[in-house]
Amino acid sequence: MEPPSTEPKPGETLLTEPPADGLQGAPEKYEDFTLPEGFEMPAELRTEAETLLKELNLPQDKAQKAVDFFTAKMKASADASATAFADLKAGWRKDAVADTTIGTGTQIKPEVLQSVGRAIDNLGPELSKGFREAMNLTGVGDNPAFIKAFYAMAAKVTEGRPTAAQAPAPVAAPGAGRTSLAAAIYP
Repeated sequence: MEPPSTEPKPGETLLTEPPADGLQGAPEKYEDFTLPEGFEMPAELRTEAETLLKELNLPQDKAQKAVDFFTAKMKASADASATAFADLKAGWRKDAVADTTIGTGTQIKPEVLQSVGRAIDNLGPELSKGFREAMNLTGVGDNPAFIKAFYAMAAKVTEGRPTAAQAPAPVAAPGAGRTSLAAAIYP
């Protein structure tokens, strides 16, 4: 009988000594990873990450580098999304202010704000509060199409405003060309 072979099979390595670079491989259990402020790692994600890191046979310091890389990319992605959303809202606001139907070039026309505000107030205190919060959260309150549509609807569903008082119409002095009321109505 032959002694067992010490030669590795294809795709296999037989390590009897620590690797030359001094790495010991993955630990039995990873210590808590250091995460940037504001980041949290849910338990299920941590389990998945540790499984992958062990499969890659990464020691704690190399695993931390992988976690650092991942969190940096996630932060950059979140920042890019937030910036894109802020830019979208700013563009809507700029377009709304420039639209001569609802804007003056520097701001939304006061009569538009008043009309839309009255229409929203007519929804009742709870619904109008929630509606305003939703418009602020989603940014739709800055969208020119939304403002114009809501302004048009507000004009149809809100009561008219009182007319301003004016001086009475001048009455011609008797004998100043008209002889009677009938003559004024029926010349």
